[in-house]
Amino acid sequence: MGAVTMEHRAPEIRSMPETHTLGFLRSYSMATLDELPDLWRSFFDAPVVIPNYVPGAMFGVSMDADGVGSFTYGVTVEVDPVPEELPRGTSLAKLPQGDYAVLRDFGTLDDVQVQYDWMIAEWLPASPYRQRRGAIFERYPEDPRNGPNGMVFEIWVPVNDRPN
Repeated sequence: MGAVTMEHRAPEIRSMPETHTLGFLRSYSMATLDELPDLWRSFFDAPVVIPNYVPGAMFGVSMDADGVGSFTYGVTVEVDPVPEELPRGTSLAKLPQGDYAVLRDFGTLDDVQVQYDWMIAEWLPASPYRQRRGAIFERYPEDPRNGPNGMVFEIWVPVNDRPN
């Protein structure tokens, strides 16, 4: 049986103000990618109360990539304002203001990875945009369709217009 081909829609470009998220951040490498679900479980199982939580979505934030496969990943929620004292074991992840290429879809965690890979490897190089500095993140909005068969997800990639 061949691989299932996913439909790809061009991302839309959205502007976002600086946003602060708070949650659990850990360092990963390509060799430890399979441990990412453990961080999500830790977030859901922790007895931590996030002060100033803004309801509506959860975030999976990828940042501080070193170019050779190591990066920081965080499971976070938006906070506003930033609490003066962070709960023990949590860290802030700042999402810089600016333009983002945003792909919204519904599917499984495997679908998130397929769409992410397509955006970075195929869509971005062929687009009139280039990736700028800043975190790439998944946003998982609350949605009545979310459940065992899939969830709504958005992939946000920080972009600038390509110089002529």
